[in-house]
Amino acid sequence: MISVDIGCGSLKRADIGVDIKKYIRDGKIFPDIIADAHYLPFKNDSFHTVYSYNLIEHCYNPFQVLIEMKRISKNKIVISTDNGYYWRWNTIAPHPNKDKTHLMLFFPENLIRMFKKLNLKNIKIYYPKNKQKFDKIIRLIPKIKKLTYRNFVISADKIL
Repeated sequence: MISVDIGCGSLKRADIGVDIKKYIRDGKIFPDIIADAHYLPFKNDSFHTVYSYNLIEHCYNPFQVLIEMKRISKNKIVISTDNGYYWRWNTIAPHPNKDKTHLMLFFPENLIRMFKKLNLKNIKIYYPKNKQKFDKIIRLIPKIKKLTYRNFVISADKIL
């Protein structure tokens, strides 16, 4: 089963890496294919799984990127992005957006709505654990738990 990492940068996490520009890391050239995520150069249903790590917040039309990801996916889409809740409330560690490449922040509900609009099924949200002591204390309060995670991962199945 072949997978693709859209917006891989210099760290490909799938069989094929795609990014809008070329990177060189440890003498290796990334990505495998240079392309804009808004217009992916692949046939429909080309990949078993389509991954994207910290890409969607950089896109001027994130819904178009999701449409493209769905189009080239046979089975599953997995996206990781900054958690808007965390960066909105956290004044201790402001968002590290010094170069202004993040065009927007996403809240889990935003992407769930987009995934539903694309008729994706089995939508799941995951919150990777952070290692900050302050965040661990806040997580004890259930109503604000999701505020303490820097990123979240959303996955869904494409069911024909």
